[in-house]
Amino acid sequence: MKCEMIRDLLPLYIDGLTSEESNKEIDKHLKTCRECREYYREMTGEISEAVPISEEEIQDVELIKKIKRQRRKRILGTVSGVVLVLAVLTALLLPRLYSHVKFDEVKLNYGTRGNIAYIELETKPGYEIYFTGTTKENESYLKVLSIRKIGGTKKDISGWEDEIGTKEDPCKWTIEFEDKIVVFENGELVEQKDK
Repeated sequence: MKCEMIRDLLPLYIDGLTSEESNKEIDKHLKTCRECREYYREMTGEISEAVPISEEEIQDVELIKKIKRQRRKRILGTVSGVVLVLAVLTALLLPRLYSHVKFDEVKLNYGTRGNIAYIELETKPGYEIYFTGTTKENESYLKVLSIRKIGGTKKDISGWEDEIGTKEDPCKWTIEFEDKIVVFENGELVEQKDK
């Protein structure tokens, strides 16, 4: 049989779908034809004899590994540098973003409207106020973090309202500034202490 015919029949031969007579012819051809035998081994996944690797190819592989290691080190160094720069910038800029705010830098408006207590923190025109805090039931604690210039002529007013509570359980707001802590109960200033 010719090589082309053998190669056409090999998939069927591998799957066991060829006749007994075809199997004998294919076996006979594979014993004598090195190219078809190699083709058969590739189709079945068999590995033929080991191919020797030259010293030059080994050196090329080692060079590629070395380049990859150097690239990894360079990338790691760059990432570490960026993280360090961001940490330093954060440490330097965070105090500017969250500067300490003194009591007299914010105007406090407070009082009652019917049975509702209210409080408002007002900044100078063109500034914005930032604070953090917690609230539970009738009690709120606020810490003024910063006042930042944003431009414009509008005042930043932040305010809260709540129902007036009883004398034993009042509506209470505590506001902390850099230099003072002020406490309001049911819309009235009840305590002001220096820090």
